[in-house]
Amino acid sequence: MNDRNVLDRLAHVERMLSDARTLDGVRVRCGAWLLRTTLERAVVALCATRCGPSGSTHAMLLSLPRYVDEDVAEDVARLWHALRRAAHHHDYEIAPTVDELRSWHADTARLAGELLAELPDLLPRPRVEVGAGRWG
Repeated sequence: MNDRNVLDRLAHVERMLSDARTLDGVRVRCGAWLLRTTLERAVVALCATRCGPSGSTHAMLLSLPRYVDEDVAEDVARLWHALRRAAHHHDYEIAPTVDELRSWHADTARLAGELLAELPDLLPRPRVEVGAGRWG
């Protein structure tokens, strides 16, 4: 996985989780929001290369099975909906827990990696040094 936006967000949530004592309900929701946008960026990156700019995230999630395995597409959609619900604050709902955020982080890292693996142009290229070798 080599998309800077995705990696930055995953790393930030990982740093948040490294000291779980400081995480309250608001910060856990913020972590869920970061994970949701991470997943969205991976979906947008894949869909944009396959069919050009698309509509809403929901529309892209519906088209995802055309580009990746059906099980992966279903897992991405389920996780996105869970993160969407978790990121929205309602006074009558209990905030997500740190354990839920930790689980969502692992799932997001795995699924974003699978989505971005479908993009060969985002993979690191081997470095070629000009004039470094001798032709004998």
